[in-house]
Amino acid sequence: RILICGPPLSGKSYVASRLSYRYSLPLITVDSLIAEAKKNENNYWQHFAAQINGEISPNLLLDLLKWKLQDVPCRNQGFVLDGIPSNSDFAEALWSDGTNWPHVFIELESSDEFLRERAKQDPSMLLGIGNTDEFEGRLTQYRTTNPTDESHLFYAFDSNVIRAVTFNVEKYQSDLVPRISQFIGRPHNFGKPPSLILKGTEEMNKQKRLKQEKLERIENERRMAEE
Repeated sequence: RILICGPPLSGKSYVASRLSYRYSLPLITVDSLIAEAKKNENNYWQHFAAQINGEISPNLLLDLLKWKLQDVPCRNQGFVLDGIPSNSDFAEALWSDGTNWPHVFIELESSDEFLRERAKQDPSMLLGIGNTDEFEGRLTQYRTTNPTDESHLFYAFDSNVIRAVTFNVEKYQSDLVPRISQFIGRPHNFGKPPSLILKGTEEMNKQKRLKQEKLERIENERRMAEE
């Protein structure tokens, strides 16, 4: 059970997706929570629809996360949390019952100057989808809710049952994921869930089919050349 935290544009989503694939773990993001709730066959989304009013409130996000962490894949396989919870108050509310705590806490850190340079090159900024004011607001919020004292997110957890590490993104840009994987170590879950096994099988069959088609094409071209 892995929690990735860090300021905006520190690479949380990239690292979380790579770790999810490497360890065959469900990846949990704000967007994935909403998408799953909407598709839930028990109309689970209707339970929350009245709360939205155009945005996802902290209380709604907390309810969705509690619901998701009780999912069978999360209980059996574990999970990778991409940037949520983002502060100690949220974490304490989410794990108030003391179950399903993360085993590993990965903090990505860097200077604000480095993050601002990244923001200038971010595709969403270049395309006009995002803006610097929004980024600065998110950065300020993260720094405010995660100061370098005991109100930091890490202190919401029992240090005796969680392994924590901070990686400087500026220093380890080229080999960040391998270093994090080395810290986490070998997988300790029950192997890939059925969805990933099916996905892997489909991809393998597709590659076999493409290879066979290529060989047949080469053979046909050779015959035509001989004729």
